[in-house]
Amino acid sequence: MLVGGEALPRTLPRQLRSSVQDAHQPPVVVVDLEPSVERARRAYTLGAADYIPLTEESPQALQEGWSALERLLRQGGVIPPKGRILIVDDSPEILTSLASILENEGYQVFTATSPALAETLYQQERVHLAVIDVRLEGGDEEDVSGLDLAQRMDPVVPCIILTSYPSIEGVRRALREVGAVDYLIKAKGETEELLRAINTAFAERIRINQRMQIEWGTGTSLVGLVASLKDFRAAPWEERRRAAEELEELFRRLFPNDVRRLRIEYMAPGRGGSGVVLARPFYDRDLEGEPVVIKFGRRDNIERERRNYFRYVAPFAGLRATQLRGEMARTLRLGGLLFSFIGQAPGTPRDFLAYYRDPHVSSEQVCRTIQDLFEETCGRWYRGKQRWVARKPDALARDLERRLGLDQPSKQRTLAEVVACLLDGRPHSGLALKPAGAKGLEVHWRGWHRELPNPAHFIRYRRERFPPPSYQAITHGDLHGRNLFVDEDGRAWLIDFFHTGWGPLIRDFAELESVIKFNLLDLPDLVERYALEQALLIPRRFDQVLDLPAGVPPPIRRAYAAIQTLRQQVHRWTDTWETTEYEVGLLYYALKVMVWAALRDRDLLAPIRARHALLSAALICEKLGG
Repeated sequence: MLVGGEALPRTLPRQLRSSVQDAHQPPVVVVDLEPSVERARRAYTLGAADYIPLTEESPQALQEGWSALERLLRQGGVIPPKGRILIVDDSPEILTSLASILENEGYQVFTATSPALAETLYQQERVHLAVIDVRLEGGDEEDVSGLDLAQRMDPVVPCIILTSYPSIEGVRRALREVGAVDYLIKAKGETEELLRAINTAFAERIRINQRMQIEWGTGTSLVGLVASLKDFRAAPWEERRRAAEELEELFRRLFPNDVRRLRIEYMAPGRGGSGVVLARPFYDRDLEGEPVVIKFGRRDNIERERRNYFRYVAPFAGLRATQLRGEMARTLRLGGLLFSFIGQAPGTPRDFLAYYRDPHVSSEQVCRTIQDLFEETCGRWYRGKQRWVARKPDALARDLERRLGLDQPSKQRTLAEVVACLLDGRPHSGLALKPAGAKGLEVHWRGWHRELPNPAHFIRYRRERFPPPSYQAITHGDLHGRNLFVDEDGRAWLIDFFHTGWGPLIRDFAELESVIKFNLLDLPDLVERYALEQALLIPRRFDQVLDLPAGVPPPIRRAYAAIQTLRQQVHRWTDTWETTEYEVGLLYYALKVMVWAALRDRDLLAPIRARHALLSAALICEKLGG
């Protein structure tokens, strides 16, 4: 006897038994190998959801009983449906018959009698598979509207084509042009071949781990993850809800059926609009697997990242490398990738921002991680550097503007508007910024003031002073700190290859320095930040050691040490002692952070970070010839 998932009999199919055991609140079901009317009456009186009589001597009856139990559990939502199928046929009788058969097999079914209704359901209901009749417009012998419909559907939804009028041309178009997974001939009352084709499609093409339990870490939820995606931040609630269901399906597509449980921990997204979480899979007997990173977002963005991985990352992988696991998972709108770190130290990796801010991590450890990042992780790319043959003197500025989006007139206007807003004269730690005509700004502090160039004006009219680029190489291209992971041994690992490709060699270094100064420096004192920028711009050569003024706060001291190590790596890879080219990179990344920080409303230090970035950019412009 089975009561609510307890004491499951051995004859219960293994897959069904595990589904009942995994259910959070299983219903009370009585399965009786010694059935009687009195026992049935008692079961229902006690509130059983159902009473299923079985006889071990009859294998067929036993199987029918388990099938009935499985249908009951699916109808009650205890275990999910096998999949979601759309059937399209102009005959209501055929639709009703096929829907009944497939629902009894454990599938959720949607039906449509026309291409228009089918396309609406296909977009709204997260359909996994479509079964489509060739002729959807009555008695027209030339009608192939079903094939036309299948061809318009996204390849992420496989199609099975049905027809009562088979032809060689129909087979050719269905299987070669449309890309259907099968082409079947309708036969009244014969559905075994269709069921076989459907089960094969779900096993080999669709592969959704419906029975995997998903556990959410503190502060993590599907709706929250959807809200972190740029394309859904301003979406209505209903749209976010549908996207959350789609995201859960994406996670289930990423992991094979042997993963029984998945624990997902929140990770703050970067600035690119996609999301990232840290996940740990668990297998049979609750065996714990290695942690993996899931990157998810708009499908075309994730597809580009996948292409970049195989073009720029996989060819350089060694014994220690970021590895793309399995295939990219796709839904209608979303895409997902699984990354693991081959050769990482035991334990759970964390992003560079959390690592840098950890008070138990010394500045020496941070410096070793930065050294490892540029010598080992990125060094595989940088060793293939090439001389940049620049046709125009402002080639470096143009390239950086294009990569950061500052080449667009709308972005240039936004930049000028942000600078104007920050020059509001309001003191922060006693230091105030004011406009000084169209070309400059003034820094005021305790009765003292200093005039500096306005960076928004400078990069438009004075960039001919910038040096030409020296080297180009494959670079990560978006090293914002959240896509840089650190293992327990302090070694660096990268994900997020959307912007990876050939570009100025200095860009990874310049961006990471801007992250350290503007994002990781949690210091509200704008005067201390201004002093830091002045000190960082004193050296004109990379072999000049940064001098620390006496009595600087620990956060400033930590930033000094990290930046000193980083600049040593710049010298190593650019083969020059001169700092000018690198400072051009710092200028553009300071402007990028300035705009980003000024538009943030959740960071209490955002106004300080934005003004710090503006001061940094203005001081660099002065040094470059302002």
